[in-house]
Order: sequence, then C-alpha cells, then structure tokens
Amino acid sequence: RVGTSETIREALAEAIVGHGERVVMHLSAHCVMRPKPALLLEDGCSEVHAISEQELGDMGDWSCEGLLLVFLSCGSEVLVRSLMKRCGLRCAVCCSDEVFDSASWLFCRAFYHALSCGHPVAQSHKIAQGAVRNNADPGFRSEADKFVFISAAEDHGLGMLPLARARSEPPRLHTWPHWPLWPPIEDYSCQALLQAQTADLFKRRRVLLVHGPAGVGKSAFSREFCRHFSAPGGRLFSTGAFVLSRASVAGESRDAFRESLAQEMLREIRTRSASSKEGCGQLAGSSWSALCLDLQALDKVGPWLVVVDGLLLRDEVGGEEEQEEEQLLAGALEYLLSSSARLCVMLTARRAPQGRCWNALASAQVVRMQLPPLQPRSAAKLFLQRAKRRLYPHDFDLAAPKRGEAGGSMPLQMGEELGGLLDRLAASPLLHALGNLPGRVVEEAARVDDGLPSLLQHPALPDSWREAPVLTATPTPGLAAGSSGG
Repeated sequence: RVGTSETIREALAEAIVGHGERVVMHLSAHCVMRPKPALLLEDGCSEVHAISEQELGDMGDWSCEGLLLVFLSCGSEVLVRSLMKRCGLRCAVCCSDEVFDSASWLFCRAFYHALSCGHPVAQSHKIAQGAVRNNADPGFRSEADKFVFISAAEDHGLGMLPLARARSEPPRLHTWPHWPLWPPIEDYSCQALLQAQTADLFKRRRVLLVHGPAGVGKSAFSREFCRHFSAPGGRLFSTGAFVLSRASVAGESRDAFRESLAQEMLREIRTRSASSKEGCGQLAGSSWSALCLDLQALDKVGPWLVVVDGLLLRDEVGGEEEQEEEQLLAGALEYLLSSSARLCVMLTARRAPQGRCWNALASAQVVRMQLPPLQPRSAAKLFLQRAKRRLYPHDFDLAAPKRGEAGGSMPLQMGEELGGLLDRLAASPLLHALGNLPGRVVEEAARVDDGLPSLLQHPALPDSWREAPVLTATPTPGLAAGSSGG
C-alpha cells in the first residue's frame, strides 16, 4: 500500500498477534534529519508531508509484542530508537546511514527468505548482512554493516512462527494488494507539478479535458497519471483508473454506441480492477447493463477514473457522421456520471471542442487544461536519448571539422553544467523547429543516424536553414559559442 498516514494507522491497527506469531511491517519511505527527524509520507495527490517523531508515535500501538518493524530508509535508526524509547517498540531492522537502493533490495530478499524458512529474526538479519557483504560487486560490501538489528527485549530467538510449527507450516502472509500493471512509457519526462495540479483539480471537479497539438504528449500524460494515482492503498484513484481509446468505440445508433463503449470499459475494468471481480462477474444480457452493475461495485470502494483518449472532432475527421458519434459519446458519459457518485472522467483532444455538449456533462463542469510542451532542456535530453548516434561539433557548426576529419571525431559529452551539450541542443534551430513537442522530438531524433552529416541539415528544418552554405547555431545568451560541454 502507498505510504500515507492513514495506511500506517491501519497497518498498526491490524497488527494483532495471536499464537505467538510475529507480524512484520515493512515501511518504505524517506526520512529527513534536519531541522528535526521526520518521516516523509504522501497524501492522496502525492504531495509530500512530514511526520514528526511525536506524530509517528501517536499513529497507533507500537508496543505490540510480536511487531517487527523493517524500515530501510537512509538514517532510519534515529526514528526507530525514538519509537523504542517513546512508544515501546520492541524489535526493528533499520539503517544507520545512507545505503544504495540495490543493496537494500538484496538485503530484503535474503532477509525475508530466511524468515520464511523459519530462522529467528536476529539470525535472518545476519544472513542478509552476509548476502550483502559477500556480493560479487565490491561496492556493496561496505553497505552490509549499515543494516542494523535493534531489539529492546531478549527476543532474538523469535522467528516468524512458534518453534513447534516453524518447520511444518509456512508463514501466514497477508493478502497481497492488487497492483495494476501499466506498460512503461520509455524516456517519459515526468511533469510532476502538472500531475499534482491535475490530481488536486479532481478533488473539486469530475470532468477534465486535456487538449494540445499532435505530439504534445496527451496520451503519455494520461497513462502516466493513471499509473501513478491508481497505486493501491491511499492514492487518489486507488480504486481504479482505466484508459479507453476513442477510436475503439463506434456505433450508428445510441444503443449500438453504448454497447460498444460498455464492452471496451468492461474489458479494461476487469483487466485492471480487483473491485469489479467482487461485483457482477460475467452476466448474460447487454454489456451496458453489466457495466452499470460494475459502476456500483467501484463506487462502494472509492473514487475511480476513466480516460477517453483522442476525441474525434469535426475538423479532424471531416464529416458529420463522426461528429454525431461525439454527441453519442457525450450522452453516454452523461448517463454514467449521473449513475455513479464517484466516477471521474479525463478526456483528451487535439483542440478544445466547441460543441455545447462539451461545456458540461450532466451536472459536472468540463474543465479545460492545455498541455504545455516540454521544457527546452527536457526536450534536448529526450532527443539525445532517442538519437541513433552521438553528436559532434559539426552538428552545431557547419564550419567545424566533419566526423572522421581531424578535430571532428570526438563526440560531445552530455553534462548538466550550464552551457553544456543540453543547453546547446536546447538552443539549436532543430529543437526550435520541433516546438519541444515530445512526439515530434522522438520521431525526428530517430532520423539522426550516420547518414545525416549535421543537425543543421536535418530534414525537419526549413529549407532556408538547410540550403545555407555555412551556419552556426545561435548559442544561448551569455554562453560561450564554442563550449562543448565535455
């Protein structure tokens, strides 16, 4: 579950130990030491808030006899010792200093494997330390001693199970939460502030229309928003988030269109949501009726989101028939919003639609948000990630030596320093011509291969640029034109 104050409180309330069994709470969260030690959690919109030592102690009963806290955040030992002193926590595994994420993963794997085999906590800790210390990577070995086992009582011999049952029965595990898997969007440049603002908007409104030109990243934004905010255990749409392609829904009449829409929604809902599996299941009759029952099942759990990606507007499809289908879509969404108390809708389109039906759906105002292009440095970084070759001085200055010639064979190095390769590329005519639109950046970066002599001769540039005999890319004001960033 997502690390929020509510989920920690719930986990402590559920930590009821019976028959001598040990309950493990694994807490994966950051903590800070200045100005005072605090645990960093998130709210439903993924905004960070700090929990002090006192507030952490007040969340529940930490003195439960069988509770084992595994808290592997950098420097978590300070908060663990505070919980032992203030709240009676008996047993914990924590970190005394900063640790590598990969070392933590290796330690956890060995530690929980040893626990599940019936080894006592202290011995499992030593086994996991040994796994880190004996790793083939020399950089891991010094990390082993940073994983600390602290016990306030003489319970070093306790394992996950009573000794009489340790060898005969496996440990009893809590039900693993349903975590929907989303296909990754490679090299996605996360617009974290915009995602947080979108989540905050959905707290007040139910329908959002995201619009922008082709290639600005509307589909990627909506899918990444769903992936993040549908994580189980406390995020805004932990109940479920579902994405439909508008092009996959069609129908000449109202009933036919609704059946098509319902089939696509049911397929997506039953693929990604655990809630619907407890609802209607496979029912005879129309898909629209089955969808209405699924709506009730989802509403009982919490807020949920449907994304309709790619509205077909009149100037894009060039006909009245498709425009009538958009009115059918608006009517179907109105019915669903009227039938559900917790449904939210995100629509994407290349421009803000002008029809009256898109001003409001049922009683819900349609809020419009224009998706901005990438920041110049982010667009430049994406371009470098997708280009098929390295960049050279000749890519920015046709008067510079060509690749293969003396002085022109050393590729430029990507650095974050001011005036480096990222800044030069961000200020180049090519990125300016692409408008920092991620879709266009990805498409045109794929054309940068060994057959392209220079970025200044890229086919995406206007003819006036490519036909000029000698061109020098305009540097960012205040930066040296010859800086290579290497």
